[in-house]
Order: sequence, then structure tokens, then C-alpha cells
Amino acid sequence: MASVQKKYTALFEAASSVTSLQIKNMGTIGGNLCNASPAADSAPPLIAFGAKVKLVDAEKERVIPLEDFFVGNGVTCLSPGKS
Repeated sequence: MASVQKKYTALFEAASSVTSLQIKNMGTIGGNLCNASPAADSAPPLIAFGAKVKLVDAEKERVIPLEDFFVGNGVTCLSPGKS
């Protein structure tokens, strides 16, 4: 955790500011991003650090920039009808 705090301070601060103990203990970055909420604490620092997501299904695997993962409010490229 210290290496994340030192190298990715904004991400560490975002993760530390999550409000409830339950979310801190059970929530995941993947769940936070897949929810596609404009209030997602982890998304802005991850985008700023150039994060990419690896998407895998039965037919293919692809890696895309995180900013392309979000299509709209509550909608990701994983949503039905999105490519």
C-alpha cells in the first residue's frame, strides 16, 4: 500500500476517501468502474494515470483506455448494445 501511496497519490487519496467501512472492505475498483457513476472515486485518478482496462469474453480479449470504457452516465462499453 505504501508504494501506491507514494507513486499514485491521487488514487490512494481517492480510495481512502470512500465513505463507509463496508465499501472500503468489500468494494472493488472493478465494481466501482463498472457501475459507471460520475461520482466514482477511483475513475478520475486512474484516467489521469493513463489506466487501461482488459476486457475478456469467450471470443476475444481487448485492452482499451479507461476513458473509452465509459460511454455515458451509468453506461460502459460492456452494456448491452455497446461495442
